[in-house]
Amino acid sequence: MLWGTEDVAKRFTELTQAMSMLWPRVPWTVITAPMALVHPKEHTCVKPSVFTKQADCTTKPIRPTKLPTARVYRGYLEMVKSLRDALSDTGAPPHDLLDIYDLIWITQRPAAAEHLARVRAEGVLGRSTPLVVVPDAPADGEAAAEAPAADAEAPAADAPAADDAAPAAEATGDETPAEESDDA
Repeated sequence: MLWGTEDVAKRFTELTQAMSMLWPRVPWTVITAPMALVHPKEHTCVKPSVFTKQADCTTKPIRPTKLPTARVYRGYLEMVKSLRDALSDTGAPPHDLLDIYDLIWITQRPAAAEHLARVRAEGVLGRSTPLVVVPDAPADGEAAAEAPAADAEAPAADAPAADDAAPAAEATGDETPAEESDDA
């Protein structure tokens, strides 16, 4: 199956039949992982739960099956290669089809749905203003006092600059007498 010269569909079917002697229901990953690990630029590992969701997002219909079949694997493989080509066209070529497997897993797994919904709701994708990057806090606290608080309000546009501002005590009306000079 892994190094044969026969048609991939025929080798896929033969491997599935041989593995069915060990498992009554051969998992997709058991059949496809060895092919993907040996030939990662030509084959992919199939995780049905996420590949089915990804297939729902494509224009070419794939009718998934619970048990691995050569016909459905061919459809998944075409879908993965199409994603590879699309990423390459945008200037982000994947190293191999395992990168595409990871992309599908990361974006289609159940835990990703809530995160992606939050990202869409916050409008992070397609944002017209740049993201604000907050630097990490200093390790020894040396510059912590210099950094403004995240919730502090910015000064008004017509407020005087810090050098031109009246002393804080005079501005608030809480005048406290200044120490008298010994010169007088």
